[in-house]
Amino acid sequence: MKKSYILLALILLVIVYSSPISAKQNLVAVMPFNNGDLGWNGLDKEHILKGITQMITDKLVEVDGIKVVERTRLNKLIKEQKLGQSGLIDSVTAAELGRILGVDALILGTLTQMEIKEKASISFGPFKSSGVAAKVLLSGRLVDASSGEIKSSFQGIGEGSDRSIQISNLKGVSFGTEAFKKSALGKSIEQATDNLINNITEGLKSKSIEGKVVKVLSNKVIIKVENSEDFSLGQRGQLLRLIEVEELEEAVTMPMGEVRVISLSKGAVIAEIIEADSQVTKGDIIKFE
Repeated sequence: MKKSYILLALILLVIVYSSPISAKQNLVAVMPFNNGDLGWNGLDKEHILKGITQMITDKLVEVDGIKVVERTRLNKLIKEQKLGQSGLIDSVTAAELGRILGVDALILGTLTQMEIKEKASISFGPFKSSGVAAKVLLSGRLVDASSGEIKSSFQGIGEGSDRSIQISNLKGVSFGTEAFKKSALGKSIEQATDNLINNITEGLKSKSIEGKVVKVLSNKVIIKVENSEDFSLGQRGQLLRLIEVEELEEAVTMPMGEVRVISLSKGAVIAEIIEADSQVTKGDIIKFE
């Protein structure tokens, strides 16, 4: 019986330590979209802006590696901070909101362009067909919640057409309904938000983190980092060395090998050296994707 318990314990240990540990997710908040100097053709501006903001939020929720702050919580905070009227925030306000929400980044967006125009009629014998063409341009910024620094900017463009309705017919159609989705404007917004989401996720996932080797212990290194919570056990990093060349103004970055994280500590990670072209030394750089 005792042997059975020991065997079971060993099996559990193997399962626990062999299971992959997922990387830290990016927690983001999508601020309400603003609008540029647009002609709304009698359409409900607030309704469309809220719809775009919600659509971006819903689509980001489906992306692996990204968590999104609930809109009810965010809207409550915006109301408390009295940002509801302008909807505009500067870097200082963004940093403050980020601290309150506990997020990694804020997404600030603008509906930069929204063109809706009626297409010329096309005759088919005794019949005439006309419709609507639309073009939507969304722009966004990814703001670091801790510093208020703009990390990246991106756009989303969408175009659509519909020969079955006129511009006047859109005025009575609610955002999110099937009729709106099938309209030229609905198709354009759908395409623009998809395009924007792709660019946002690329901006978040392409973020690299660097650390500096402060101690070498046989085949292991201690790496100084800003925040060890950004790392996960098993994560791999590229070993780099900055080499000064007299004939060049800037140091050359030379790839030297690869390391794997085996332990996390406050302000540091410990990694084992998987491969190295030469002896790892204090001051070498480790770059993690």
